[in-house]
Amino acid sequence: LVVPALGQLLHSGEEEVHHDACWALSYVTDRQDLEHIEAVVTSPGVCVRLAELVAHENNKVVQAALRALGNLVTGNAAQTQAVIEAGALPAVNGLLSVPNKRSIKKEACWLVSNIAA
Repeated sequence: LVVPALGQLLHSGEEEVHHDACWALSYVTDRQDLEHIEAVVTSPGVCVRLAELVAHENNKVVQAALRALGNLVTGNAAQTQAVIEAGALPAVNGLLSVPNKRSIKKEACWLVSNIAA
């Protein structure tokens, strides 16, 4: 997979690169393929960086990071736990309590509901 390269792009200094890398990771994990989810979850620093990007100033980056994290927590219990341990819940909590765009709140709620499922 291209996960290591996408993980490196998450650390780029450019918003558009962050946005595109997050969406690419969400596409890789979109079909609840446990192998693809595992590749992302076990790639060093990727989940942590996605959780960090949830606090990005650009809502497009936030939405893409939320979608990627939301896809990751459709995996098995260990994969979901890895996302939680990466700090996803505290990052998302702020989005649920502060007025944001509806699409951001929708993604945040979807991620939390996937964790609870």
